[in-house]
Amino acid sequence: MLVTVILLAGYQSCPACGKPRVGRVLPAWSQGELDIHAIATYKGECWLYILPDGTTMAVDCGELSPKKDSAVSHDPYTKREVVRHLVPGPEQKASETAAEYMHFFLPAAAADSLDYMLLTHHHNDHMNGIPGLYDLMPFRVLLDRTDTSNIAKDAQKNKNVALYWNFIRSKAVYPHPFELGVSRQVFPRHGKPDWTLLGLSSSGKVMTEEGLVDAYEGEKLSENGASISFLLSYGKFDWLASGDAGDPNSKVLWPVAQTVGRKIEAMKVPHHYAWRTFSARLIELLQPQVMISESFWSHQPWKAEMEYLWNARYDAGRPKDLFLTSPYTVPDGTDNALGPEDLSRLAGYGGNVVLRVAPGGKSFRTYVLDGDGRILSAHGPYVCH
Repeated sequence: MLVTVILLAGYQSCPACGKPRVGRVLPAWSQGELDIHAIATYKGECWLYILPDGTTMAVDCGELSPKKDSAVSHDPYTKREVVRHLVPGPEQKASETAAEYMHFFLPAAAADSLDYMLLTHHHNDHMNGIPGLYDLMPFRVLLDRTDTSNIAKDAQKNKNVALYWNFIRSKAVYPHPFELGVSRQVFPRHGKPDWTLLGLSSSGKVMTEEGLVDAYEGEKLSENGASISFLLSYGKFDWLASGDAGDPNSKVLWPVAQTVGRKIEAMKVPHHYAWRTFSARLIELLQPQVMISESFWSHQPWKAEMEYLWNARYDAGRPKDLFLTSPYTVPDGTDNALGPEDLSRLAGYGGNVVLRVAPGGKSFRTYVLDGDGRILSAHGPYVCH
């Protein structure tokens, strides 16, 4: 509680700081700005969106158990088994870290609750922190990739979904299935919005130019491929988020990218930059100037995967800036730990990452923040095309 008081005291004094600069607390969001916050909880994925009219939305809140800080996975590139480790982080729960952060950065008029919680898919590093977050930061509307009947069925065979289902019933916070197309479920706070949220995929269905298609065509749906994808647009600014639907590890993200079909300003790196998620064709089609990844395992990002980005063909002069909230840098013999040369290629890393779009959506900046909200590095402005 003491930490929260100190943070708020520093935060309230920031508007007088003038232009945001390194060492200062990031000034508060103001009307007309679009904020996208990647919250570094070290135990899963959690994002906070503050839309230009003040509408607020969290996307996911994962909660990995600190008791299981390593696991064995199959590397599809070398065909060998790899021991992966969690990035060392704070002991407190991800939901507690996320709630403190949200209380700190939400507009004063909405600092005690959220308008929306959007759950992209049913994996523990995206969903297990939602009950704890709700107790600390309630949300009015829950959006899910599917309906209650399917969640209830899945709860019978999956313990993580069972925890989520128990939360839904005990709190009577029943989810609304996410709609594809221009969303009519994320409503603006005031009048007609000057931003749009375009639903592109959910539960394996993808919105294409030909209409809604089943990307899996009757084959078994992967939970990562079931992820919700959406394009958030404001003026000339476009942001793509796609949960854990990567390319080519699911059948979803490539048709999603084809539906977008143009260069965008920024995107969330799919599936935490794990193996087989971030293909060259995807990057070269979208050419995002800024990419942000919430990575918390030692195989995120996988070094071989990063080469797709560094070698991708971009228009001359177009930035190619990658930000990581929590890269794995512990020198314990793990062959995928990022060393000084790897880190030097990143635009920013090691903290909460905030993308702030200027009123009207003509430009944006990106910041890396420490745990007290102070700016570690500032980047931009980037011009929206």
